[in-house]
Amino acid sequence: MPAILELERKVVFKEGRIVTDIIRSTENGQPLSGFRTIIFFEDIEYIDFESSKKEAELHLSLFFGFQNSSINIFLSKFLGEIWLFKELVGRNIKLPINPEPDYNENSVYINYAHAPIDVSNIKIIRISDNKLIAEITMIFLGKYEESFQNLSTVKLIKLDILTNR
Repeated sequence: MPAILELERKVVFKEGRIVTDIIRSTENGQPLSGFRTIIFFEDIEYIDFESSKKEAELHLSLFFGFQNSSINIFLSKFLGEIWLFKELVGRNIKLPINPEPDYNENSVYINYAHAPIDVSNIKIIRISDNKLIAEITMIFLGKYEESFQNLSTVKLIKLDILTNR
């Protein structure tokens, strides 16, 4: 199985955003309140099996449920939605991974094969200049279709906070 040399170094955050959202649970159909993030990375350049230079596009779409306190829900109605995000600071949020219910399905296509990506954890560090700064822990499952060795990495990201107002 080929190895994508220095894949961790090539996974470079480009831009992202976070917004409040509601989805329906795949487990029981009930609405889940939480946050939706879209994260874009620079294209990953690599050399394929035929020694040709290729690029893989990488972006992640993540949802994580979070029950805000009634005080922050109240404050957000009068002082702005940013209060819903402030409660996340300092939290370490474990995300469901495949095959757990409500997992986030993401992947990348490298070496003519599909490689699922599990994002297992988001650690919210701070909010600064209307950006939420966080660390994400993700695992590239390259062995899924034998395209490259599995890789686990932690990346620092800055997400623009979007409000629904």
